[in-house]
Amino acid sequence: MKLNRQGFITHYLISGPKEVPFIDHTSDGNQLKYEKYLRSIVTDFKKECLKEEVWMDTDSELSLPWEYYYSYGNWFVDKSSFYSSLTKIDLVAAVHLATEEEITVAAYLWSYAAVQVWLNDSLAAELKEPVYKPVKRVDMKMKLNKGVNRIYIRMQNLGVRDTRNIFGIQILERTEQIRVELPDSLRVKPFLGAEQWLSEITLSGRRLLFPYKAMPGTAIGYDSKNPDVTLGDKRVAYEDISGLDELELKKDNPYVIITVPVSGKKLSRKFEILCDIKPLYLNKDTFEENMEEIYRRISEVVKLDRGENIGFSMFNILARHAVNRIREDDDGNIYETLAQIEGRMDCADFLVCSFIRYIKNYEISPELQKRAKEVLLNFRYWMDEKGSDAMCFWSENHSLMFYVSAMNAGEMYPDEIFTRSGLTGRKLYEQNRRKVMEWIEDVEKYGFEEFLSGIYMCITFIALLNVIDFTEDAISKRAAALVDKIFYVLSIHTFKGSVIAPQGRVYRDVIYPFMQGLQSLINMLNPKNPYSYGEGWLGFYATSKYQLPFHMVPLMDNPVKTEYKTGNALIRLNKTRNYILTSVQSPREDGFKRWENVSFLEECDTGSHEYIKSLNERFHGTTCFKPGVYGYQQHMWSAALSPDTLVFVNHPGGPCDESSLRPGYWFGNGVMPAVKQIEQAIASIYVIPEEHPIDFTHIHWASCRFEEMKEENDWLIGKKGDGYLGIWSSGIKEPYNDQLFDAEYRIYDRKAAYFCVCSDTGECGDLEGFYQFCLSYQPVFHMDSLVLTANKDFVLKYEKAEDQTQFI
Repeated sequence: MKLNRQGFITHYLISGPKEVPFIDHTSDGNQLKYEKYLRSIVTDFKKECLKEEVWMDTDSELSLPWEYYYSYGNWFVDKSSFYSSLTKIDLVAAVHLATEEEITVAAYLWSYAAVQVWLNDSLAAELKEPVYKPVKRVDMKMKLNKGVNRIYIRMQNLGVRDTRNIFGIQILERTEQIRVELPDSLRVKPFLGAEQWLSEITLSGRRLLFPYKAMPGTAIGYDSKNPDVTLGDKRVAYEDISGLDELELKKDNPYVIITVPVSGKKLSRKFEILCDIKPLYLNKDTFEENMEEIYRRISEVVKLDRGENIGFSMFNILARHAVNRIREDDDGNIYETLAQIEGRMDCADFLVCSFIRYIKNYEISPELQKRAKEVLLNFRYWMDEKGSDAMCFWSENHSLMFYVSAMNAGEMYPDEIFTRSGLTGRKLYEQNRRKVMEWIEDVEKYGFEEFLSGIYMCITFIALLNVIDFTEDAISKRAAALVDKIFYVLSIHTFKGSVIAPQGRVYRDVIYPFMQGLQSLINMLNPKNPYSYGEGWLGFYATSKYQLPFHMVPLMDNPVKTEYKTGNALIRLNKTRNYILTSVQSPREDGFKRWENVSFLEECDTGSHEYIKSLNERFHGTTCFKPGVYGYQQHMWSAALSPDTLVFVNHPGGPCDESSLRPGYWFGNGVMPAVKQIEQAIASIYVIPEEHPIDFTHIHWASCRFEEMKEENDWLIGKKGDGYLGIWSSGIKEPYNDQLFDAEYRIYDRKAAYFCVCSDTGECGDLEGFYQFCLSYQPVFHMDSLVLTANKDFVLKYEKAEDQTQFI
């Protein structure tokens, strides 16, 4: 086996991860600081290398078996996961490097975790403490003896919410002289064969083509993606495909898993049939009929899958009450919810918010009243209260959830003592009423930080519903005005029924705008738009007094050309009947004054929302977009001809679609680009530093979505309806297939520029006319000066910026 194109070792035997609860009894009013402290004490590495040989299926030093590691297209060992409670993570890995002569090579160790690398029983590299972000790199000099060299890796990490359990070893020189081998080679051999077979599968339309006949026991699974955790393995329906060399896939079953049995284990690879993923229309004529159907769909889910075999049921219970479909086990689900709140798992604030809505609208038994009081009095409503856990307090949606829930709970029990704060309910109410007001005033002044987010706008929406419904009239009206503001920006960004927008925080469904959670909001406002389940948040609306702004519906169809500010961002939008272009400007050139991140000031008020907002900028990413700044989940720009014909570029946070990192493969950016939008074009420049392991950017271009296409002279050209879209790139575009086929072009240059143009048949006539229109821009990337020029005196210059807020 060889090193990959970038020099990474991609084959390992691993054992783990071993996951055990991590208990610490210290506390800190700053949760970020506290988690940094926990990362500093979580490691307890041994001081010597493992002496024993590694054998498949025998136990490692973690008392877990050694297994073959496979993740299609990954350069790393990546066992990243989400942890709702504090967890200690251990993983070990082993690999051999063989050479024909003694050589010494430079190498990098990459990781977010703490890692030891042992080479021939000597410590070759070490990262002593985990970090949340950005990725860390350690330089290594690896002295390789003639013959086989044994590498042994230990990795440890603190599991808290999204956790990057990942490491990679990259050889920088003489890679052609190095051969990768694995311990226990005879038992490893069938795994290598299965991996090669899986990796060589191709997709043509809806037909899977295998490199040779599938071995006995090979199966295909169709994943329903049903959000109900109670379905468990039933969500995937498997069929045996032994002996087949090709397979016509079932129509309208786009999520496919191929599994191959090997020595009692299974290797698998995922495929996504992009053109079978389509908008869902409920086809209801009236608002009332549409809402009844929405509540019915939410009510059919027993518990929403939150990962880790955890189910949240309160959103579904609220919907079941709305359509009178109460389940016999709902009482048990409510008591389970109270146990989840009591356990203070991450997102327990969502449950408190929904449970308070439940008890304010429905009669509950004396027994439940007693249990509710016990749980709500003992909940940890803020990070300066007693206790330690993995809850996220500081994001825009979480902070409001905590504020309003503490305010509501304090009002419910005014004379009781809340255990963890030591405050009476009356004091807790007053303290958090002030915080709710600070949150509202901040958004009124600056706009949303998680702007246009496909998922988080929905959560902010339901938190604001609790403010609207359960606070005094003056506060309620201001909260309602902010919800109106949400619907306004969603409406102007709605294009042919779906929201196309840059986003403050985004996930992979950015490639399917019609499936993002916020689609549920614009479907509620206008039933003609596609619907998305959106985690069932709309169960809250069934008992809300908020009146939807139906007068905004025409904005969804009307063309608009505008720019506006939100957070520290400047957004540009050009929406016509036939295309949409929209982006954040990076950097802004309008002389704006950035709001101050006060978390660096010793004298700041740590009890203020201003301080919490500052912590959020450091953890979840800035809206002050500047080239070269490490990114998180920010989506910078999109161009589209329809909700399913969308084009954008990003710098991935991981090397493959299976990556669960934030930023991910299709969402966010490892490093932010320079971006500038003019009338009918968006230009961007990416410069990836050597300190980042992912050395390519890529274009999302779903070929099957276009009616006509052309590729010529560094341009990709496409037509859909009466709209045209073209994108130029400075580097060589290499097609790449992962879970999606014929939807991606990679550019393997650390310096790359892009120029995206839109027009329509009215302006350009046919496809050739549009191609000539694109050529007239004459984009040129001057790599030495990092300047992109085009006609009409267009200039975009990349000037690297530093931003200390993006390091934790």
